Amino acid sequence: MDAGRALLLRAHDAERRLDAALQTPHRPTDPPIVALRAELRGHYRALLLDHFDLACRKGLERACYMRTHHRPIEELRTKMRRAGDAAASARGDVGGEAACAAALASQRRARHALAQTLDEARAFYEGLVVALQQRHAVDCLLPLPALAPPAASSSADADATLALRFAAAAAYLAQPPPPSGSPEARAAAVRGVVATCLVFLGDLARYAQMHVAPPPAEATGAAARASWDTAGAEAWAPARALYGAAQQLAPQRGNAANQLAVVASYAHDDLAILAGYLRALAAPQPFPTARDNLKKFFALAAAKAAEAAPPNGGGGGGRGRGGGAVLSPARPVRGGRGGQIAAGTVVAAR
Repeated sequence: MDAGRALLLRAHDAERRLDAALQTPHRPTDPPIVALRAELRGHYRALLLDHFDLACRKGLERACYMRTHHRPIEELRTKMRRAGDAAASARGDVGGEAACAAALASQRRARHALAQTLDEARAFYEGLVVALQQRHAVDCLLPLPALAPPAASSSADADATLALRFAAAAAYLAQPPPPSGSPEARAAAVRGVVATCLVFLGDLARYAQMHVAPPPAEATGAAARASWDTAGAEAWAPARALYGAAQQLAPQRGNAANQLAVVASYAHDDLAILAGYLRALAAPQPFPTARDNLKKFFALAAAKAAEAAPPNGGGGGGRGRGGGAVLSPARPVRGGRGGQIAAGTVVAAR
């Protein structure tokens, strides 16, 4: 048995042990659970770096995210949401001050744990993106190491890098697929995995803005869940930059375009939402979930237009203040096999 297969078997064994542990009552931060996830993450990383072709055939870049990062993030997000709802409910009860305080304390603990989990995941994927490019000698023209939007003082360099990435994307789409097994095919595969990692990093940036950066005043229940909906466009710049880089790096995929539409929904930018979902569906490798998102977007648009129409049915829903209602969905979520599951209306998935 070769080294790659042996390492894959060890990863499968770690997966089984982790699955068994997750069947018992646990918290995402329990040391045995954390240790098993770290072990599994190490196996996945080694496979992606040292046995790249095998890892790609098995889809391990996605498995790594879903098994070692996504589940604890979702568990902590759910805990925060339930604690906020409990606090809001107790606040309205006579003598509910103690219950409200306990729920808020639980919410703060979950937020702290989520911040730690997001930081660890972000560090892992930033390191993996660097290591993949170095190990396989592929330069993806990313603003490393921080993978953050360039500072205002470097706008000229940022524009030049952006132009290079767009040129590379256009050239990639204009050419036929490289022969299987060629160096060009390997480079394209590496760019695809790096793009997937950038989508994961964009998700982590979104979650940090949604849940770790709380509103100035303590909010609970629906108010807490809606706080990120009213954030300024600048708040979502890190996630938007990462999704944009992923889209330019793997323009044949519709995944990142769907995520950009989700970010646009937070700022109620209806044109960008529509363009993102359409681009996700028109890509050479379309992202099917965008079709459901687009249907929901149009359904919401129709509902808003009906609300804005005059009571007597005349006027056609004018363009005044009442006729210009925001159409964007309230809470995008992740869905599908490769995605994040949370309460909401629009699916943001890979």
